[in-house]
Amino acid sequence: MKKLYMILAAAALGLSAQARELTWYDGDTKLEAGSTFTFNDVETRPAGNMQQVSIEPNLYLGTDIYSSKITVSATANEKIELCAGGACETGESITKTGVKINGGQSIPLQLHYNQRIPADQEVPRIVVDLTAQMADYPETLTTLTVVMNGDQDGVTAIVNGYEFYSTPDGLHYNIDTPAQLSLYGITGMKVLQTTVSGSGVIATDGIPAGIYVYTLGGNTGKILVR
Repeated sequence: MKKLYMILAAAALGLSAQARELTWYDGDTKLEAGSTFTFNDVETRPAGNMQQVSIEPNLYLGTDIYSSKITVSATANEKIELCAGGACETGESITKTGVKINGGQSIPLQLHYNQRIPADQEVPRIVVDLTAQMADYPETLTTLTVVMNGDQDGVTAIVNGYEFYSTPDGLHYNIDTPAQLSLYGITGMKVLQTTVSGSGVIATDGIPAGIYVYTLGGNTGKILVR
């Protein structure tokens, strides 16, 4: 009997120690946590003097253990749609709580860009930072950066004479008149402030990769630091 108790106790300990893991997938292909996934399949349809743009990567989120308390968040530089197994929401910052996934299975994220833009406007590069985590288990936190229409040259803003975009070399600018450039993290902390003029590149070696809010003269937007 004592031996049976020891076996049962060991089995219970094994179950409690079983790893909890969340995994990103492109269809059936596993994606590495913390990596960047680029999707370049862009569909455009004429709509008068506008064009309907659809970008719909085939992304999934899976788990090895059943959970009904998963939080999935998406932050983007453009308005996107995220469903994650429930009602779809649209915006630049979306958080879905109480996401349910059965153990050993996955759900479609239904992360989409579906917008109508002027017919003569280039389709923008959309950068989305995804995070997912099981409630009460911080070790399950996983991230993925999704770049839609990644073949573009990286321009994120061309407004009132301002051209501002990001590459692995840094932040590139080309402006008509001198202006102050400020960069803020998602918590609102300012990580960069400088005055720029003409054309140049600002190194970002000391700034962690991620999506930041920028102000440049009278323009405000979001940009990915790589």
